[in-house]
Order: sequence, then C-alpha cells, then structure tokens
Amino acid sequence: MKHENGFTLLEVLIAIAIFGIAFAVVLMILTAVSTASLTSGRQEGFEQVKNNLAVEFSNSVRWAKDVQVGGTTLTVDGLPYTLNSGRITKDGQPITPANITVTDFSVGQYSTVPGYSSVKIIIGLADTNLATITDSEKIVVSQRILSFEEGSTP
Repeated sequence: MKHENGFTLLEVLIAIAIFGIAFAVVLMILTAVSTASLTSGRQEGFEQVKNNLAVEFSNSVRWAKDVQVGGTTLTVDGLPYTLNSGRITKDGQPITPANITVTDFSVGQYSTVPGYSSVKIIIGLADTNLATITDSEKIVVSQRILSFEEGSTP
C-alpha cells in the first residue's frame, strides 16, 4: 500500500465548514458592533442638538424685551422661530442640522405676568436616515425682569 502525503476530500470539506462558521460568527459580531456604534453616534448627535436648542431658546427668551407665542411660532424681539420643512428656522435661517428632522415644534405660554413671560417649547426629533431613532425635548424658559430706578443702587 502506497502512503501519500496530503488531505482527503473529507478533511478539506470539514476545514472549509469550520472556517465558514468562524467567518459567519465574526461577521455577526462586527455587524452588531457597527450598528451599536451608529446608534450611539446618532444619540450623541440628538443630545447635542437638544443642548444647542435649549441654549438658543433659553438665551433668546431670557434676555428678550418682547416675546410672542403663537402655536407653532415663537417670536423673540421680532425674530420668528418656526418649523419649516422639518427644520427649525430663526428669521428664515435653519438652526437645526439637515440630518435631523423636527417632527414637532409646539410653543405655548407657561405662565403670564405683565412684562414677564414663561414659555414652554416642545420639540420632537427624528433621524433623517434611521426612522427608528427619535427623541423629544421640553424646554421651559422665563424672561428676566430687569428694572432699575434712578438714584437707587443695586
């Protein structure tokens, strides 16, 4: 009987099957990690947009001389904030990024005192590319009352 070096067909097929299974497992792990990373990155983007909007509205309303509220429009010192084609605009210029769609922009009075206004703003957000990623923000901000009388010291 002649002894030949090499692998039988069965051994080669078993090795291919083992490598195929290992490749499939590695591919599933990489897909899961990549999806988690993408979702996490989108959530971080949402948090940044929410923070930027909170700062924008807080600073604008807090230091405004005149605040007008009307359903889906907030006017601060003559500059209107509105929802236009899925983006919040300030005086016609977008203040939200194009990759995030604003699904809700509701503005209402939170409390009213003459010369003083508290505004409640509700904003719904959705990812433009991944419809499963959504978030919302509720902002309540009040105007500051600054009045000084002549001859008085603070």
